[in-house]
Amino acid sequence: MNWIAEEIRGVDDKSPSDVWERFLAALDAYWNESFPQEISHSDWHELYSNQIKLRLERHPTWLWMYERDGRTLALTNFHLEGGVAHIAEVWVSPEARRSGLGKFMVVEMKRVLRDSGISRIAVTVPSSATESLVFWKNIGFGEVAVQLERSTFVPDQL
Repeated sequence: MNWIAEEIRGVDDKSPSDVWERFLAALDAYWNESFPQEISHSDWHELYSNQIKLRLERHPTWLWMYERDGRTLALTNFHLEGGVAHIAEVWVSPEARRSGLGKFMVVEMKRVLRDSGISRIAVTVPSSATESLVFWKNIGFGEVAVQLERSTFVPDQL
């Protein structure tokens, strides 16, 4: 498939509510796939909507959706903090996977960051996301650290 940079739609807190909701729905799909045990849809939707709005206020942030024929096919969410661009999410809808769209979105992201003078990009990949880890390594990212964390949404099992 041919992917076109002009079909990437920027999203921010001034976007129409339907655009904002489509972006959040795609983020919800990402989170439900990546972390199904973490948090319910309704709790997540409100929590993450508020977190994204705070990020927009505090850091240079890019929220992108790739839409074609009225469907959201992909999203990216990245922000600048401490001189490093942090990729929060890259998600491609099941119907568009393995078509090069994820790589296209990352290449466009790198172009925008490079044009802005940003030379470093970081992404955190869950250890359970083996396909995702392969994707990132295949497009030139290297493993530099191991980060351990614990969810506050999953009850302790003693």
